Amino acid sequence: MRNKIRKVLCILSACALVVFVALHVHLMNRRTDTLTQSSSPHSLTSSHRSFIQTNNGHGRFTKLTTQPVAYRGRNRLPKHANGNSSFGKNRVTGGKFDNKTLDASESRRNLITTWNNTNSSNVSKLYPVLITRSNMSADSSKPSRIKYLIYLCDRGWSCGGWGDRQRGMASAFLLANVTHRRFGINMTLPCDVIDYYVPNDVNWNISESEILGKSYRVINNVGHNAFHDSLLKIDFEKTYPEDVIFLRTNVEHFWAIRSNPNFKTTLPQWAKHGRPKFFRDAWNMLMKPTEHLTDHLERVLLDAHFYNKTSPFVCAHVRIGRSKSNPEDSVVRNDVNQLGPLWEFLSAYVRNGSHVFLATDSSEVREMSREKFGHAHHDTGGAIFHIDKQRQRKDACEGFEYALLDQLVLTRCDVLVTSNSMFSSRAALIRGTNSGLYHYDKGRIKKVNLG
Repeated sequence: MRNKIRKVLCILSACALVVFVALHVHLMNRRTDTLTQSSSPHSLTSSHRSFIQTNNGHGRFTKLTTQPVAYRGRNRLPKHANGNSSFGKNRVTGGKFDNKTLDASESRRNLITTWNNTNSSNVSKLYPVLITRSNMSADSSKPSRIKYLIYLCDRGWSCGGWGDRQRGMASAFLLANVTHRRFGINMTLPCDVIDYYVPNDVNWNISESEILGKSYRVINNVGHNAFHDSLLKIDFEKTYPEDVIFLRTNVEHFWAIRSNPNFKTTLPQWAKHGRPKFFRDAWNMLMKPTEHLTDHLERVLLDAHFYNKTSPFVCAHVRIGRSKSNPEDSVVRNDVNQLGPLWEFLSAYVRNGSHVFLATDSSEVREMSREKFGHAHHDTGGAIFHIDKQRQRKDACEGFEYALLDQLVLTRCDVLVTSNSMFSSRAALIRGTNSGLYHYDKGRIKKVNLG
């Protein structure tokens, strides 16, 4: 009997040991998964969250700061070495990175490595800077040094609203392609764009350490056309021979680049059609919403019965401009007292069972729609403000996220009414169809065609 008990105890001990080992392995795997997740784009924090401090002429690049410079709770405009702010000017500055070790994020480096391992086949087709004859040295087995063109929108500088930034990024991406440069995005105003959008087919996430020691030039072209006009005939590499070009722009350079004879042989196939297709293809190659943003999008669509509908899902963007919600806007674009035709247009759909999603820069307009359409009205419910003109607010990142969510919903509508704003016109381009597309401006609604 005792021998039987001993055998049972031995068996139980062995089982317990097996369970313990299995549990230990499971916990270690979970720990590894957690470490891997910390390398995801949603957890990036330090590498590019700063503005670039530049020198005049061609000195050396100073180390990038890893924290925004704040003075009494407000972000001051960055000043150049001569002490003069270059805000709002067509200004070109340059230099070199110094040889000091930069505090680049390990997670950002891991992201780039992982992305390159999983997407290299797509990149070779879409991103000519990585595999081209012009990018090879005399010894074809050894690639020459890679040059970069990086869209820049950082603290202290006006970049325009989200729609302006989108056309700036797409234009910079096209310019990088025709000049055989590796494309990057460094947008940290009001917060890092990579918290909401991650690279899709093209890895635009460039670490600071990757460009350490390289010569650079900063081109400021926000709201000005001097650089845009130069693109009509410029020999880009002769004019800007630096390794890294940082470009601040809110201008669409598509037609200027298309018209430049120097870019005729390097123009990618996806840019040989019209402007709508160019922007849509460029944006889709570059950007993929994070799971966090996508989850919020699906909730809004489900709430509006998008997947279970018997009537069209109708959306409208109403840009008022300067108002109580956005007192710092430059102009009044629409009058809240002239919205009658818009409400009548939307009411016809609601009477037939449709639900309406409203995106607007005016809390007054939002309340009017809620009161008029009741349960058939939908919005994100987020704070309303302009991400550039009111970028110094403490809740700027939250407002930025809601703005991105608003635009994503607009791209998924059966019927879309745009407004006099780059925000909804870009949504219409991403949406990619003329079906059910209308435009509202100053009391009038008309059918529009993207071309």
